[in-house]
Amino acid sequence: LKRGVEVGVQRGRFAMRTLSQCVVCETYKLVDLWGVDPNYKEPGRDSNAVKNEHMMAAKELLKKWTDKGVTEFFPVRSDDAAKKIPDNYFDFAYIDARHYYCAVLENIRLVFVFCFRR
Repeated sequence: LKRGVEVGVQRGRFAMRTLSQCVVCETYKLVDLWGVDPNYKEPGRDSNAVKNEHMMAAKELLKKWTDKGVTEFFPVRSDDAAKKIPDNYFDFAYIDARHYYCAVLENIRLVFVFCFRR
């Protein structure tokens, strides 16, 4: 498994664990809006400032992989990131973004295109 994507990164803790274990990973795309989506009403929603702090924490935590050219940050919605990444690109995906049914289904469909569409 050499190419992965994580949708919903927050502070980067899961990405760090994944990259620490997956030593052959050549590229790991990190997709998270790291901002407030006005169309998503999450309980206890964080402000843009807090979301930005999360992104900065993720960048610091994952710096050694970024310096090696492994990680790439996509601070956009997953559907916007999908437009910037070729189909059938990833070997694996981890989804932990918006936690309601329609959003999860949308992310599963996007990841299907990322990983499997021929």
